[in-house]
Amino acid sequence: MGKDDKNGAEAQAQQQQASRGAQPHVLGFSMDELGGLSVDELAGNKVALTMLLHYYKQLNDENTGLKNERNTLSTYVSSFGQKKSDARNGAIFMAASTIFTGFGVNMLTSDAKTFAGYGVFIPGLVLLVVGLYLSLRDGEK
Repeated sequence: MGKDDKNGAEAQAQQQQASRGAQPHVLGFSMDELGGLSVDELAGNKVALTMLLHYYKQLNDENTGLKNERNTLSTYVSSFGQKKSDARNGAIFMAASTIFTGFGVNMLTSDAKTFAGYGVFIPGLVLLVVGLYLSLRDGEK
């Protein structure tokens, strides 16, 4: 059997393994088990060392990519949580503002003293401004 026949048979075996769902063997080593090679198999075998280092580099690159993606998603989650909290607090301040402003306007338009009306109306406006600030800010710190 010639060298070309052997390579053709090896390629055909790889295609059959791939069609069955198994990982193909590259240069006689299973890609699934490259990390599990023994020292004896690696000693003096330049091809096995090259494949092992290539496999290590692939895993390292994949790990780095996953870490970057995790950090990005973690930032999005924390930012969303802060924005949700700010919106909730803003809604509470604006609800309180509505109550204070309503009582203040009622007191100012009635026969009550104007000082009491302004004493309730102005804090209502302050609460409104604080509520709007919390609801509309970008959250960039």
